[in-house]
Amino acid sequence: MQHWVGLYERIWRTREAVFDDLLASETSLPRVIALYTRFEACHQIFQTQENGAWVIHVSTAEADTGTALDKFERRGGIVAFGKTIEAPPHYRFDMAGMLNDFAADKDCVIELGAGYGKRLFEMFLGGGAKDLRYIAAEPTAAGRRITAKLSRLVPDMSLDVAAFDFANPCFSPVHGFSRILLFTSWSLMFVDALQDSFFAELAKIPGEVTCVFVEPVGFQINPSNDKISLDQRDTARERRWNLNFFQKLLDAQAAGLVEIEAISTDMFGPLDDTSSIASVCVVTKPALTPP
Repeated sequence: MQHWVGLYERIWRTREAVFDDLLASETSLPRVIALYTRFEACHQIFQTQENGAWVIHVSTAEADTGTALDKFERRGGIVAFGKTIEAPPHYRFDMAGMLNDFAADKDCVIELGAGYGKRLFEMFLGGGAKDLRYIAAEPTAAGRRITAKLSRLVPDMSLDVAAFDFANPCFSPVHGFSRILLFTSWSLMFVDALQDSFFAELAKIPGEVTCVFVEPVGFQINPSNDKISLDQRDTARERRWNLNFFQKLLDAQAAGLVEIEAISTDMFGPLDDTSSIASVCVVTKPALTPP
């Protein structure tokens, strides 16, 4: 999986510069998140190799043209529970609401591959409990730095930032908690070959764990010849993204490490970007019995 680590560190350093510019003039976290989301929609960050060195570029993405009325009247395809429907352009899935539902009886929530902490911040700003410990576990140093900077805008939020390596997973930041929500959102997809150690180490967490994996892995769960499945599979193969998450999950259940509680294949996402169409797997692990 290490082929993408250097790339992502370089890309996150570029993102950090954007956040630093925003934080120079903004003191509202919701505004910073909204402005950065707008930046992402209008720009692409990519790298090329020049004279033996990798160079990061920021280019303007295809513009979202049209007046407010044009956008209002526009119809686009979205996927909901594997079915394609028309929806207005401003339609959004309430991910924070779903995660807060799962966090209702927990004392800790950790996101693996948290990026700049967006999902955790949205949970808190969306009414997440103040007495909940939020942990942003992120592989890149730049991503962790951004999260720490943004956390200063929400002093009421109890947030820790931790390093995390999918190739050598360590779950010690949650070992002091009894009821844990652990989730990923479009992060395991980049781990080209998930190792057995991921679920083996997860199973060693002393407390009770509920996992919510939000990943574009419908092609792994229910392989078929439909466009979504084929596009997801071909993109994952081409970009060396994950191909074995669901099999490793099945193996972990067969070994008695975890229990699969629910699966929603192709639950939500835009039809024109199949890599954003997420399937959701809800998995549990009971608390360990003290010796």
